[in-house]
Amino acid sequence: MAFQIFKRAVGDEADRVKPNTKSPAVQPASVDKTDPSMLAPNARATGIDVSEEGHSLSSALQTAALLFASKQIKPAAETLRDAVKAEDGKAVNSWLALLDLLRRSNDRSAYDEVALKFVVQFEKSAPSWDEISTDEPSKAGAVGQQAAFLTLPQALLGEKPAAVTALLAQAKRPKTADARLTVDAKDLTELDAGAAIALASALRTVRLQKWAIEWNGLKELTERIWKPLRAGEAKTEERWTLGLELLQWMNRPVDFEDRAVDFAVTFEQSPPSWDAPTADQQKWALGGARAVKADEMSLAPVDGATEVGSSVQKILWSGDMAGAADPQLKRFLTPTQDTQRVEVSAQSLTHVDFVCAGAISNGIMRAMAAGRDVHVIGASPILRALLQITGVPETLFLSRKRG
Repeated sequence: MAFQIFKRAVGDEADRVKPNTKSPAVQPASVDKTDPSMLAPNARATGIDVSEEGHSLSSALQTAALLFASKQIKPAAETLRDAVKAEDGKAVNSWLALLDLLRRSNDRSAYDEVALKFVVQFEKSAPSWDEISTDEPSKAGAVGQQAAFLTLPQALLGEKPAAVTALLAQAKRPKTADARLTVDAKDLTELDAGAAIALASALRTVRLQKWAIEWNGLKELTERIWKPLRAGEAKTEERWTLGLELLQWMNRPVDFEDRAVDFAVTFEQSPPSWDAPTADQQKWALGGARAVKADEMSLAPVDGATEVGSSVQKILWSGDMAGAADPQLKRFLTPTQDTQRVEVSAQSLTHVDFVCAGAISNGIMRAMAAGRDVHVIGASPILRALLQITGVPETLFLSRKRG
């Protein structure tokens, strides 16, 4: 319904704009289709008001966004440098996008100069150097340079997720007698087949190398992994493998044996073998807490989403996204939860190309037409401009996660 209303608004606007029949016919000029500015639709063409404090996206900002989409950061910044002068400093979204691009170029002196002019022009504080940045490594990606601490993201995707690579890097470091890793898994609710087998393999390597892991959320993660799995349904073998590995970390030999038999029957192959965890691994598997009793943990399969009771589907996009078939986009186009509200976190998203931005816009329009309430959280100014010119309504953007 929302999509139909949106399309009607486009028609109404077109009806109000009547052609000047007295004007002589003008032959269209030859257009260089390689010029990115020619690809940027204006607000009337899309039917979307992409205004920021009363000003629609300028042609310069649209051009800069398209240059950004093709990873031409410095030319995009130069385009906006000229624009903020020519526009007499009124388009705040152009200023914010310029600051965003200067931060991505790591040009601190230019950033500080523009930020000072921003304060004078708008009589309010400019975003700080760190506040506007979206190109810093995520916790999962940066963990290799930190102490032995790893936070698993909400979603693991692909055959070599950054978090799994970081976990293996930690395990390869020299180990002292009392050394242990710390893994926070409480937010991990979605993963594909490639990530499941990668995580299972990494955890097995860490376990066999006698590293202890102080877990946060291990019990909850184990339950989420097992809930959709049923004996006799020969699918998601990778998830079964991960579930068996997690039972080893929890030191649950009885549950492991039961599930291993189910695995053998379902996939007609030998399951992984049981290797009892060391005393240190057992101690820290639940954060040093007491062992979980059998009646406190449920591995029984359930119907529906694995994140039981959630009213919001939360999707995290990070790093670079490219093309209409990007794996991260697939998670949005194929919902894993039947919820009315969808929150897409773009705070860790560093780059989107033009084709993927168009696919994102199409996906959002389809979700809205299906009655879903979609919000994009934390998109940086230049990324926000790119998504707007491909058709994402300005009203869907939130500067930060609420609540």
